[in-house]
Amino acid sequence: MEMDDFGMTVFFEDRKGREIEIELFDDWPPKLEARHDGKKIGHLEFDEYRDMAVLESADVKQEYQKAGIGTQMFKELVEVHDDVYVPNRRWSAATGHNFYLSIEGAALVNACIREGILTDANEAPY
Repeated sequence: MEMDDFGMTVFFEDRKGREIEIELFDDWPPKLEARHDGKKIGHLEFDEYRDMAVLESADVKQEYQKAGIGTQMFKELVEVHDDVYVPNRRWSAATGHNFYLSIEGAALVNACIREGILTDANEAPY
């Protein structure tokens, strides 16, 4: 799917049979929102770090988790922007990095890598 001047919107059915709307805004760094019945239920937001777009925040409301929504947001994103990065899995607050994965974030990234949506090349190199 291609982006227009405003971004793009796609619809998919999650694992629980709900129709989910995903909007990818025409911004850099990228930002996506997931909605169900017009209400925001999740997002992916990126920030610039050393000239790269690195995942800053990912969230799906608890009652929508484990339904494939976060994974689908990444799938739609990388079809348009293959030059986005997730925090290196070795980063933490202790290593002095601004970006690092929560337990839930690491589970999402690992699921996307297992499914071939992300690769190790999408992991920020610093």
